[in-house]
Amino acid sequence: MSRNAINKAIVAKFSEHGWKVQSILDIQKSITKENSEDALSILKDFKLVDPAVGSGHFLVSSLNYLVFLRYYFNLMTNTFSLHFNMEIVNDELDIFDGEGNGFTYNRGVDNSLKIQKELFSTKLDIIENNLFGVDINQNSVDITRLRLWIELLKNSYYEDGQLVTMPNLEMNIKVGNSVVSRYELRESLSKMTQNTNLSVSEFKSIVQRYRNTHDKGEKRSLEHIIHKFVQQIRSILTQRQSRNRNKNFQQLNELKKSVSLLDTPIDRKAKRREIKSLTKKINEQKKFYDNADSSLFLNSFEWRFEFPEVLDEQGKFKGFDLVIANPPYIGMQDHAKIFHEVDATQLGKRFSSGKNDFFLLFYALSNRSFKRSRNFRVYNDQLLGDCNLC
Repeated sequence: MSRNAINKAIVAKFSEHGWKVQSILDIQKSITKENSEDALSILKDFKLVDPAVGSGHFLVSSLNYLVFLRYYFNLMTNTFSLHFNMEIVNDELDIFDGEGNGFTYNRGVDNSLKIQKELFSTKLDIIENNLFGVDINQNSVDITRLRLWIELLKNSYYEDGQLVTMPNLEMNIKVGNSVVSRYELRESLSKMTQNTNLSVSEFKSIVQRYRNTHDKGEKRSLEHIIHKFVQQIRSILTQRQSRNRNKNFQQLNELKKSVSLLDTPIDRKAKRREIKSLTKKINEQKKFYDNADSSLFLNSFEWRFEFPEVLDEQGKFKGFDLVIANPPYIGMQDHAKIFHEVDATQLGKRFSSGKNDFFLLFYALSNRSFKRSRNFRVYNDQLLGDCNLC
């Protein structure tokens, strides 16, 4: 199921970069020695997210398929391509030589080490650049990280007698409530960073340094810098929300005072309509602030802060190329409090009213909040079809 969605999203990604392709096969036939670096760059910029990772199955299967695509597009080294073939069998990589013998890493064989290192670095590159995940359950996040870590461990290798250092995957798989955010995704961070100690590009660079360092002291220092920047942005956004609320109150009071018996029927009707609209907006803001300290917002997930990889240099949220998930299916029966609280959020105000299942909020999240120029989704095939609505 994830394979079909990835294929469509990859084709769309290449098309956005000017490639005249309509299928994965078209891409494979179009890649030459001259444009292979461009093709690899496009693949590295591909962003896939699972906003409800659960056991991590979608991300693990996506990892293996994205490795396979690099092989299929002839973007692996000659050492690999000349000696081994690759297939996907039950979402697992199957690597074998010309005689059908499976690949086995042998520390004493030079070609074996080269291939093992290439597989490790390719998987790590895909995990760090392409795959992102969120879940409200810490155990689910831990399991997903572990499963991706195990996929890397399969291709770990020895260098100078030491097993290569395994990375920490905490930056890509995080805990939080995917459908609950305090702040709008549509707001750019660029103007806000005029009042912070970092620019957007510096913030992204520091996050990358944090990801790559193995020095605990440097990691703590970078973590402090990241936390300080995020808190500064949160403070600016909160102040802006408060100013907007006060502005709406002021406009409403002025509008009410302006109503006069001398108004024409048309003017009076227009003012009443505007008063009704402002009153609704203020009530929604009140509902948001009343819930701001509730347990729901303790797990709110701010996508721009947690995954700056999907910000452009001006701090605008570009979104993901593909959202793929099997979200929770929770009806309103016995869960009315959850739905009531979510109604107060930015996403809930637009999409949860009248809905009777929580998974529809995830659908709205992928359809609106994460949209780049195109967006594809995969959910439970019994509910939405095998990407028929993508």
